[in-house]
Amino acid sequence: MKVSPRLEHLVLGYLYTELRGSQINDVVRQLTQAGVALYEVRVRTNVGSAGFALSDLDEVYTVCKRNRVKIRFIRREGMPFVLRSLRRRKSMAVGVALFVAILFACQSVIWQVNVTGVDSEDAAAILHVARQTGVFPGAFKQSLPDVTKMQVTLQDRLPSMMWIGVNIVGTKVKIQALKKVEGVQSLEDNPHNIVAARPAVIRKVFATRGSVKVIPGQTVQPGTLLISGSLGDGAKEVPATGTVLAEVWYKSDVEVPLHVAQSVLTGVSVKFDTLQIGSLNLRVWGWRNPDFKAWFDEEQDTTWKLWNFQVPAVWRQVTRYEATKQEVLQSKNSAIQTALTLARQDVLSKPARDRTILGQTVLHTEVAHGKLYATILTRVEEDIGTIAPIPVQPPTPDENKTQS
Repeated sequence: MKVSPRLEHLVLGYLYTELRGSQINDVVRQLTQAGVALYEVRVRTNVGSAGFALSDLDEVYTVCKRNRVKIRFIRREGMPFVLRSLRRRKSMAVGVALFVAILFACQSVIWQVNVTGVDSEDAAAILHVARQTGVFPGAFKQSLPDVTKMQVTLQDRLPSMMWIGVNIVGTKVKIQALKKVEGVQSLEDNPHNIVAARPAVIRKVFATRGSVKVIPGQTVQPGTLLISGSLGDGAKEVPATGTVLAEVWYKSDVEVPLHVAQSVLTGVSVKFDTLQIGSLNLRVWGWRNPDFKAWFDEEQDTTWKLWNFQVPAVWRQVTRYEATKQEVLQSKNSAIQTALTLARQDVLSKPARDRTILGQTVLHTEVAHGKLYATILTRVEEDIGTIAPIPVQPPTPDENKTQS
């Protein structure tokens, strides 16, 4: 069985017919020789069925009449039949068009702009600035500035806010803000040192302010002074700034199952088409809903533009393939590679700045209970500096004598 192309269904029209007569096989052979594409062909003695494009109707009718085979139309698909049906029901067509137009208008306009995280006075100020940037109820979504650009603009025009986040959900714009706490000085603004946050071996030091106290190749422990904010010789203390890149080691204990369930396609598939307008998804073609326990969708989207305006509608052709779970036994080497990847992901997920993987070493492996247990050492280059206050220096003996 071969399924007709979806484009032919939608544009040219498609007919599915029942054939009755003793010469059905001859009809199929003659139509094939004449270059007529037949789909979903089934023949049982004197009864059969076949589908073909609407443009081939005259040829099919002529061959069937010549062989005294009767035709009965079972299914009609495609735009020609849809349009003919709509012409018979003009009021319904107008209603559908009006519904789509209203739906399109509703999904293309911002209806609400909400501000959370601040009091009503600050919220009114944020809404005023947002309106100046083009964000207000009634604005077209296509005319809104980029979210990142919007956040930067609001932050620049509202210096009293410590953070502003913008999120567009459907027809709503949600603005979250956090106001600065006045009178609180950040530790970063006070004179301070930069010390090591963890054991490491120094690789590179870039100091923009302060005095460097370590050299490449030096091993440091947590709390070791890296960049000093005390310049000495009676100079004013400063906030030390800079980057200290060092080699750090992470040990990860990873479990990898050797029996892995994978999804395998069975070869059975169905096709359907949907029209997505904003957040609304309407199925417009292909009504068969197979009972697939698992599946994989292959999607092909078509969008439209009117001049420079992007139409907020997407025609999506979906091919849904049936899938089934199949257990696969992977080798030990493959499991080790998976363990290395998991260890790498574990290290990269930890909070740090300027982190780069230098290498990985498998320290220990063991296979037991259908799993691979591995201990992996990951070598990383990262910024190990952290802010620490400058210790108060005790008075010198000369200062004590002077005070006495």
